[in-house]
Amino acid sequence: MSTEEKESTSIARLRKLAALAAALAKNETAQDLWAAHHAAEFGPMPGTMLYADFGHQWLEGLVVKGERTGKGWDLNGPFQVLTEDGVLRTVDGWMTIDLFVQAGAVEDEDLRPNVP
Repeated sequence: MSTEEKESTSIARLRKLAALAAALAKNETAQDLWAAHHAAEFGPMPGTMLYADFGHQWLEGLVVKGERTGKGWDLNGPFQVLTEDGVLRTVDGWMTIDLFVQAGAVEDEDLRPNVP
C-alpha cells in the first residue's frame, strides 16, 4: 500500500470516528455503558472500532461495552456497539464469520478468531 493510500485510509477512519463521536454525544445509554465498564481503563472517550461479518451483512461501530481478557478484547464474547446512525447493537462475537477490532485509526494486532 502506498503512502497516499495509507493516509487516505487513516483520514477515512478518523472521519468515521468523528461521526461515531457525534452519535455517542447523543446517546446517553452508550455513554453510561462506557463510563461504567471501560472509562477507568481507557479514558472518557471510546476509540475502538468493531467490524463484524455475519455472512449476510456487515456491522461496524464503536465498542462501548465488551469483555476484556489479558490479551485485549474477548472477540468470542458479547459487545455493545454504537453505530454511526446512533443505534446501540449487541454483537455476539462467537456468532460471526469474521470479527476484528481497530483502535483509533491504526489496526490492532490481528485478533480474528474465526479465520483459519
